[in-house]
Amino acid sequence: MTPYEYDDFAAIVADDALLDALGTGDVNGLDVDLSASDEDLAMLLAQWRHELDTAVTAHPARGAAVVVRPPELVPTAGRGWWSRHAAGVAAASVVVLAGSTGVAAAQSGQNGPLATVHRVLFGAPAASDTATIVRITSLLDGVTVDLDKARAQGGATAARIAAMSDRLDDAGRLLAGDAAAPNR
Repeated sequence: MTPYEYDDFAAIVADDALLDALGTGDVNGLDVDLSASDEDLAMLLAQWRHELDTAVTAHPARGAAVVVRPPELVPTAGRGWWSRHAAGVAAASVVVLAGSTGVAAAQSGQNGPLATVHRVLFGAPAASDTATIVRITSLLDGVTVDLDKARAQGGATAARIAAMSDRLDDAGRLLAGDAAAPNR
């Protein structure tokens, strides 16, 4: 430790001792190794502390309200664990119940038994979502019908394969533009 750091540490210790002495009211135990300005400050603070200690408390003015401090709350000996923790248990129960209901509503989806809760928590599907779903469903149903016809006829023509490919590409573009669609 350098002498400079030692001097800083000594000053901190001296300041701490001064504050401790002023806080306890022991102004006689002040350190005499203080510089003149430090000693003047210490004496000024000691006088201020003495003035505060000897100040007379004022009586309330006539007609003014007097604040009475409530008695200290002392726990009674007969209180059990349940009465002390009832509010915490109730709050934890509410959190668990609400969380599990939200998870169940998310899993049930728009058409499940908790569909109303699902719509409240996650919102109803927008009209554009429904239109997109209907359009994709009709495109895929058309491809399914064409595949069934091709099987029944023993194969598909190049034109029919191109038409099915175009419908599948259209469905893919619609899904790619939908932010809620899976990305697989």
